[in-house]
Amino acid sequence: MARSNIFHKKRMTFYICMTLILSILLSIPCLTAHAVNSKIVIVLDAGHGGSDSGAIGTYNNVKYTESNMTLVIAKSVKEELEKTGAFEVHMTRDNNTYISVQSRTQFAKNVNAQALVSLHINSAGSSATGAEVEIPNKNYRPELHTQGVALGNSILNELNQLGLKNRGTFTKSTENNKNTYPDNSLTDYYGIVRNSKEYNFLGIIVEHAFISNRNDVNQYLSTDEKLKNLGKADAQGIMKYFHVDPSNNNINQPSNNNNNDNKETSIAFESDDPDAYSIILGHEQRNASSVDKSMYSIMGASQTTEAQLVKYYQSKASFPDFYKNNDSEVKSLNDFVKVYYQEAQAENVKAEVAFAQMIHETNWLRYGGRVKIGQYNFAGLGATDGTTDSGSFPSVRLGIRAQIQHLKAYGDKNASVNTLANPLIDNRFKYVTKGSAEYVEWLGQKENPQGLGWATQVGYGNTIRNTINKILQM
Repeated sequence: MARSNIFHKKRMTFYICMTLILSILLSIPCLTAHAVNSKIVIVLDAGHGGSDSGAIGTYNNVKYTESNMTLVIAKSVKEELEKTGAFEVHMTRDNNTYISVQSRTQFAKNVNAQALVSLHINSAGSSATGAEVEIPNKNYRPELHTQGVALGNSILNELNQLGLKNRGTFTKSTENNKNTYPDNSLTDYYGIVRNSKEYNFLGIIVEHAFISNRNDVNQYLSTDEKLKNLGKADAQGIMKYFHVDPSNNNINQPSNNNNNDNKETSIAFESDDPDAYSIILGHEQRNASSVDKSMYSIMGASQTTEAQLVKYYQSKASFPDFYKNNDSEVKSLNDFVKVYYQEAQAENVKAEVAFAQMIHETNWLRYGGRVKIGQYNFAGLGATDGTTDSGSFPSVRLGIRAQIQHLKAYGDKNASVNTLANPLIDNRFKYVTKGSAEYVEWLGQKENPQGLGWATQVGYGNTIRNTINKILQM
């Protein structure tokens, strides 16, 4: 009997010890998560896709499209990460399909991602070069900012090894206190970053090179092999951040947030706070009953100042002396911008929309196409309609006024000659279906739900929107 009691006591002691050990293990979220899935969960987001081509560049009659290039990069990253055996890798898309930003981040949440890495190609002036990474700001969940700095720099260091200029990591918050996190701090500007933070995991945007820079294209973007090399560099950066040695598959993860927060979060988007995941924005194909409020309205109060317009132009180009010598009113870039602001304000058109369009249409006032500088035609009015009049105006102000009036015709369904603040200058105003392109993104006929946009160029509106975003950052 005594030996039986001793055995019983030992067995009870064993059960009690095991219970305590299990209780301790279950109280540590990161350990239990690792026990369930020992792999690091990464979601790769190939930017754009489907009807949203992203940035486009053409060199020596060869057309380069961002949505195609990001998919090559993403597949390369996936292949390299999966070779280690340490990662569980998901892709938001693996073909030429459009997916909304919210769907991309929701997908990452559903698979319990530890990081969402959105892959893009940048675009700006022809002199811009290099790679950069957009990361979370310090608000709401500051630990994600710290993680973003570390992961972003790890990737940039590897891209720099390929020869790409390291432009660094940066943050961008929403403006004018229009969107805030639950703690009332300003949200992140870009949708991928913002939504990821709402869902409590790290979201970053990697801009690999500039499609607008011929050297970047030739060195890093012109072949699938070069794009795959970018993907390999990204993968190396991700591995080093997570302390994964591809040679022996050792895993030593940095501390991570609890990604199993299943609380539904309500995310409000403002029309002038883009639900965007890149400098080059992606938008789904829309109809009148389903409008993505992240798109940029043509009409309304300008979101930029004259100083921002001046600063952005000066960062990329020099203002032509032609106007100083040939226009009675405009003698400098400041004068030029002031006229844009005045004319836009008079018609309730956003000045940055018209100014960004001017940059695109005139190649920074360098022209070079059918329209000549002396025509004071800043938006290619009539340049492709087969008429003998390719759009000539007697002065800078009247040329700008014609452009603004034409934009109002597209952006305002109630626009008419009687609602114009100034006498009609745009002789093509009558041909526009009023209000047929109330958003900048719809100025491209290919992206316009009615096919009634300003221009036939693929991604025309998105290109202008890209420039607007650059202006907003000044």
